[in-house]
Amino acid sequence: MTEHKTDSAVSSILIVDDKPENLRLLSGILKEQGYEIRLLRKGNMAMSSVLNSPPDLIMLDIMMPETDGYEVCRQLKADERSCNIPVVFISALNEVVDKVKAFSVGGVDYISKPFHAEEVLARVKTHLTISHLQQQVSARNMQLQREIAEHQKTSAALQEREEKLLNANLFLDKIINTLPNPVFVKDEQHRWLILNDAFCDFMGYRREQLIGKSDCDFFPKEQADVFWKKDNLVFESNTVHSNEESFTDSDGKLNTILTKKSAMTDINGEKILVGIITDITERKKMENDLRESEEQYRNLVENLSEALFMTDIKGFIIYISPIIEAIIGLKPEEIIGKHLSEFIYPEDLPM
Repeated sequence: MTEHKTDSAVSSILIVDDKPENLRLLSGILKEQGYEIRLLRKGNMAMSSVLNSPPDLIMLDIMMPETDGYEVCRQLKADERSCNIPVVFISALNEVVDKVKAFSVGGVDYISKPFHAEEVLARVKTHLTISHLQQQVSARNMQLQREIAEHQKTSAALQEREEKLLNANLFLDKIINTLPNPVFVKDEQHRWLILNDAFCDFMGYRREQLIGKSDCDFFPKEQADVFWKKDNLVFESNTVHSNEESFTDSDGKLNTILTKKSAMTDINGEKILVGIITDITERKKMENDLRESEEQYRNLVENLSEALFMTDIKGFIIYISPIIEAIIGLKPEEIIGKHLSEFIYPEDLPM
C-alpha cells in the first residue's frame, strides 16, 4: 500500500480533465498552497500514470471522451496498488452528476464549477487528512496483527515449554516415587518443595501436610536446629554432605538415619537442596544389642574362677581370661600369641 502525505509542501495531486481551462484553474489554486501537481487530459492514460507514480489524491473529471471518469475510477479501485488513493470527481455546472454512481464506483467527493478556491482547498485537505488517518489505522492494524501473531507464537512456545516441563515433572515424580529411600527437595528457606511417597510414609504425614513446611513445623527445636545448621553447610559449600542424624517421627519414636545431601540450582536459578535418607534405626539397634551382648559375655568370662582361652586353628592362643594371672602368675598379654603346647606338661601331650 502506497503511503500518502498530508503536508501540502510534499503531497502529490493528479488532475485528469480533458478541458485545459479546468486544468489551469485547479492547478493554479493548488500550486499556490505548495502541492505538487500533475496534469492529464485523457482518462485512458490515468491508470498507467498512477501505477508508475502513485499520487496522494486524484481529481477526476467525469465527462471525458473515450474513457469517462466513472470507468477510470472503477479501474483504479479494482487494482490493489491504487485502490486506496482518494478520488474527488469534478464536473462542469451544466453537467448532471450521478452522485450515487460516483460514490458506488469509489469516489470520496465531488466538486462542481464554478470552482471556489476555499472550497477546493478545504475538500482536498480534508480527504488528504482522512486518507492519511486511514493509512495510520491500517498500519497500526497491521502492526497489531504482527504483534498478535508474535504473541500467539510466543504463547504457543510457552505452552509447549510448560507441557514439556509438566511431563518432565510427572516423569521425575514417577522415578522418585519408585525409590524405596525417602527423597526430599528443599529451598533456601528450608521449605520442602518435592517429596516422594517413601518420605511421606517415613514421616507419617500426607504430602499436602508437608509441602511448604520446614523441619521446625514437625520436630523438636533441638533437632530442627541441627537439621538447619547442617543444611546451611550444604548450601554454603556446594558439596555433597553425608551425616548420621536422629529425628522423632509422628508417633514419637526416635529414629536414626543416614542422610546424603547436595545443593544445586533449579531452572529458575534458585538454589535447592536435594537429600536422600537411609533408615538405620534397626541397624543401630542391632549394633547396640550386639555391643551389650558382647559386654555381658566379657563380664561373664572375666569373672569365671577358671581360665578360659581361645586358639586359632594352628593352636596359637588368641584370647585368655584375666584370671590366668592368679592361676599361673602370667599376665594375659604374656600368653597371647604363644602356642598352646608351651603351657601343657610333657606327660599330658599325646604320644
